[in-house]
Amino acid sequence: MKIILGTAHFADEYGWNHVKAKEVHKILDKALDLGIDTIETAYDYHCLDALATKKSDFNFIFKCDTMTQKKIGMEALTHADIMKHHPPYNDGWKAISVYNSSSRFGPGVEMVEFPYNLIDQRFGVIIPSECEIIVRSVFIQGLAFQMPDFHGIPFYHLCWNFVRNNPNIDGIVVGVDSAAQLEDILSIPQYEIDYSKIGQDRWIKKY
Repeated sequence: MKIILGTAHFADEYGWNHVKAKEVHKILDKALDLGIDTIETAYDYHCLDALATKKSDFNFIFKCDTMTQKKIGMEALTHADIMKHHPPYNDGWKAISVYNSSSRFGPGVEMVEFPYNLIDQRFGVIIPSECEIIVRSVFIQGLAFQMPDFHGIPFYHLCWNFVRNNPNIDGIVVGVDSAAQLEDILSIPQYEIDYSKIGQDRWIKKY
């Protein structure tokens, strides 16, 4: 399973934190040290300047709409796969990022990215099985790090295990606020947990 570095909060505040430029550079260096060679980003995130010094070291999944693609062109990033960032999804794009669980899209789509986590699993049912599947919001936009332990296990550990143990997922977009946090996530141990029971627990439902 491929680990992909997310960048949504490298310039704009997104979810739980806004990462300063100095820490962004540390995260990029740590990602390379850990064997992560792909970044997911978007023109709307306003973080391309922060990535500029390392762009030749990574492959990119670059999310944009049709107008932005025409505006910036493929030369904006090297080794980039362009992914449709906004609906509609039936206009010939091979890679799309889904935001609505009622979305439907036509043939020709080869890669789909969508939110998927221990609490929110509604998007997975709409994805064609032949597509390469990439998931985001694994840690519920950072909320998982703020939730209390579940029977002595950090909640974000459960979130990570839940996704990593799904054989249908090809890649995980991971957003972090420090290099240390990235290293911590990739060292999360395996747990023998019945995740179906966690989903039914009242402790979970209040979120």
